[in-house]
Amino acid sequence: MHQLPIDIIRKIYKFDNTHRNAFDKTMERISLNGIHLRIEQLDDEYANSHMDGLGLDYTTLILRYFPDPENALKILNTCKCCERHQQKRPCKLTDEIPYVFPTNGDYEYKCPCKCRQISRFICRAHSDSW
Repeated sequence: MHQLPIDIIRKIYKFDNTHRNAFDKTMERISLNGIHLRIEQLDDEYANSHMDGLGLDYTTLILRYFPDPENALKILNTCKCCERHQQKRPCKLTDEIPYVFPTNGDYEYKCPCKCRQISRFICRAHSDSW
């Protein structure tokens, strides 16, 4: 077995691993950005299919763009876009969170993020009970 030079061994022992927490957050953001890009592409394909007269089903597109539903839900649950979207958002495929229409007629929400909506669509697409 080869012996590393002592100066390299000392560098290894002095290695500061405090960057790992920051790196974990970066990886989380990269994953979430990737999911948001998939959502954008899905929405574009859906809109274009209706303009072309094909009229693709949204559920079919969800299944195509999210072949990894559990992982997608896990990543979408890291989204902290707003307080409202962090509530009643499914965490796993078996979660059933029915949509409740607001009774006061107030449908205007400021957050443009689709994390909760897509999480629910993913669960519906992969479940017969919704």
